[in-house]
Amino acid sequence: MSKPPARAGRNLLSNWTGLFLGIVISFFLSPYVVNKLGDAYYGLWAVLMQFTGYLNLLDFGVREAVIRNASRANAKHAERKLNRVYSVSLGLYSVIGLLCVLASLIPAFGLEHWITVDPAKLREAQIAIVLSGATIGLSFVFNLYSGILAGFQRFDLTNTVTIPFQLIRAAAVVITLGAGYKIAALALVQLCVTIASGLTLVIMCHIQLRKFGMNLHLLGLPFRRTVALAKKLLGYSVQVLISNIGQRITFASDALIVATFLPVTAVTYYAIAGSLIDYFRNFAVSTVQIFNPMASHHHALRQQDRIRGTLLSSTTLVQVLGAPILLAYMIFGEQFIGLWMGERFADASGAVLLALGVGMLLSPAHHAMTAVLYGLGQPHIVARCRVAEAVANLSLSIILVQKMGLIGVALGTTIPHLLLTGLLLPWYACKASGLGFGEFYLKVVGRCVLVSTPFLIGALLLNHYVRFPNLAVLFLTIGALTAVHLLTFMLMYFGIDGLRKPGPRLNALLHGDFWNEGSEAAKKPAAA
Repeated sequence: MSKPPARAGRNLLSNWTGLFLGIVISFFLSPYVVNKLGDAYYGLWAVLMQFTGYLNLLDFGVREAVIRNASRANAKHAERKLNRVYSVSLGLYSVIGLLCVLASLIPAFGLEHWITVDPAKLREAQIAIVLSGATIGLSFVFNLYSGILAGFQRFDLTNTVTIPFQLIRAAAVVITLGAGYKIAALALVQLCVTIASGLTLVIMCHIQLRKFGMNLHLLGLPFRRTVALAKKLLGYSVQVLISNIGQRITFASDALIVATFLPVTAVTYYAIAGSLIDYFRNFAVSTVQIFNPMASHHHALRQQDRIRGTLLSSTTLVQVLGAPILLAYMIFGEQFIGLWMGERFADASGAVLLALGVGMLLSPAHHAMTAVLYGLGQPHIVARCRVAEAVANLSLSIILVQKMGLIGVALGTTIPHLLLTGLLLPWYACKASGLGFGEFYLKVVGRCVLVSTPFLIGALLLNHYVRFPNLAVLFLTIGALTAVHLLTFMLMYFGIDGLRKPGPRLNALLHGDFWNEGSEAAKKPAAA
């Protein structure tokens, strides 16, 4: 049985690589797709993706339940328990996958009644929807195997499969559109790539589990035991689903509110800022997801000190790493948007970005808390908090948009999110992990403020006195400030000696030993 902390750094780097590659591919591929499809086909493709995108909610959060149970099985080397979960989960995902295909038939055959479609494009659009439904359905089945690998803390292996297939998919899209094919062919490309990458993932999962001394195979369980285990898995996963719905309402409803109460052109100004916040949130999620199975592992072995250390480490890491991105958004946002999208967007979108950025000040830590609470088997806490946030968000946004316009919608998102991330969720997460609420603010928030102070002062001065001529100069400036930020972090947490040999102490921070009293790593940092 391998120790879970051993691959934390590799997992983290592979997650970041996959995220960065996805952003780069999207950045360069999107204009090509728009130009090749044309406005009519691309608009239709975007609408179809909205329809089928909601099918992702049919996952019901089963993958999170698989991750937790796989991690606990790994901790106790319980092969039979793992295979029970595997057998029941495969049955659940098979049913869910079939439901996805059937559900895709509804928008496919009802498409002409919902939107105006050129009859010449209708059949192709219907084929594209059904193929997309099949793609999502199959991806659920393959999610089972990525969930097992995640439970065994092998995110790096999952990324080893997905990263090359991201490039293959991009190349296939370019070739397909270059040959003159349209949206049905695009949907077929997605389906074929999903099948190929999924089968590779299945093989990888079986090989890896053998290295852990386990064999993955289906078990013939009695009906009553199957139903009981399915109820247990769904009881956990439904709470994850509720949490996901709450988060979707919180961050995906703003554009609808803007379009309802303001001219539709205002959506563009809001969406520019919102897309940047989405990138930031994706970075935070990709950073903290490695701590979910880590917390499950420690929980299974009743290692309370390590659970506490995992919460401190995860919140510290993502908060410190996210600070330069968020501060750059808030301080340089207006200049950046002016250089990126054009000066006419700078004022309005920059103001929205600043307002949303304030609300995200403690959001990185809240994603880490969510991962730890999932690992501890308490997704209901996150679900309740996010439902409350979603209700408050919708209510405030509808009230404030009528009085303050775009900024009102942004504040309607910011105020509830600050309350969730600054008070509500930290209190529950600290209680669940045995960490003091004041200790969290002192060791995580307080230190992050000190670490970020040089970046903050430098950015404010530069933004006040310098007008950047282009994006390259702005990015170089932010990069230099970020280097200072990371150096300050190393000095504060590891001391002078940590600059010479940062590896062991960074590893201790990644897996939580940094905070344990009496550990070698805890004694050496100057600021510990």
